Amino acid sequence: MMLGLMLVTAPAAALEAVRAYVPDRDATVLERAAVSSPKLRALRAARTAAEAAPEDPKAAVTYARLAIELGREQADPRFYGNAEAALSAWDAIAAPPLDIAWLRAVLHQQRHAFDQARAELDALLQREPAYAPALLTRAVIHLVQGDPTAARRDCAALVGRTGALVVGSCAAAAASVSGHAQTALDTLATLDAQAPHDLPIDQRAWALSLEAEINARMEHVAAARAAFERARSAVAAAGSHDPYLDTAEADFLLDQHEPATVVARLRSRTRDNNALLRLTEAEAQLPDAASQQSAATHIRMLGERFAATRARGEATHRREEARYTLALLHRPQAALKLAAANWQVQREPLDARIFLECAVAARQPAAAAPVLTWMAQTGIEDPRLHRLAAQLQGLAS
Repeated sequence: MMLGLMLVTAPAAALEAVRAYVPDRDATVLERAAVSSPKLRALRAARTAAEAAPEDPKAAVTYARLAIELGREQADPRFYGNAEAALSAWDAIAAPPLDIAWLRAVLHQQRHAFDQARAELDALLQREPAYAPALLTRAVIHLVQGDPTAARRDCAALVGRTGALVVGSCAAAAASVSGHAQTALDTLATLDAQAPHDLPIDQRAWALSLEAEINARMEHVAAARAAFERARSAVAAAGSHDPYLDTAEADFLLDQHEPATVVARLRSRTRDNNALLRLTEAEAQLPDAASQQSAATHIRMLGERFAATRARGEATHRREEARYTLALLHRPQAALKLAAANWQVQREPLDARIFLECAVAARQPAAAAPVLTWMAQTGIEDPRLHRLAAQLQGLAS
């Protein structure tokens, strides 16, 4: 789930080991340095200020927030390492300044260490129950972990502590996965009509992309397409970039059998694993030889990246690796293991979908019981999930 600033089972036996790529000559370009931009220049200035005053929490927070923003915008986790380094002077302090504690939780969230993130936020909110950024971040984590009831409580606590668009989007996100999708859409439409257009782009993009995703999930195709276009236009007009929006729209386009559009949109986004996965799926669906060759190259690239992620002990791409293993390697049993491991940590509608798809493909209906229980508990309205559940029921009978 998109938001501006706001246990691992390694499947070593499931997939063949993939060797890391080592270039055969020194002149080979592995990656190009980012082109300078106002945000990068601001980051460098903030870093200089933080290094000049290593005990100043305000300087550290300014630098860390800019680094996290760039990490999200460029889908580059190295910026998160920069933010962690900026905050490290407070690691041993049990009750650091509120902004420091919140950003530490955000960084745990980025690594999908959700239990650690919630513990940090719980401690922060015990000290200051009205701290809005922590309430919002905890609400989002509750949603990522499939608990809309807990998310709704934090959204309600935001009333009067932040703007109407943020409060309403938070509430709509919780409602959309708890049997009230149309109420969520009505709320978002009202907010969109009333919200000032000078609000921060992360707030507007979250509301618009949420509207698009709910419509896509409910299979309101025309409404979803229009909402994605509005969100993309708003982000572009702000001179910003939103990787989450790009991949969410790519998923919608793939469901509409429009792989050529996905390739056109994402062909330059190969640094981002999420975008690369959608690009590769789209290329694999196109019949021409060039697309097929590119898909084969990208399949190998993704395999190397997922192997490297596992080697580092990271858990941020389990859902994508399950999808890669099912859709591109055609190994449903291995994909099912990955989807089940992912479900232990992350329970959004996309996590439910890949779990059910893997269970259907592997012909193991019993394996999907945790997702079916979650669907019944939340009352989620998602025609695709319910069709998959019906297929599993047919396999079991």
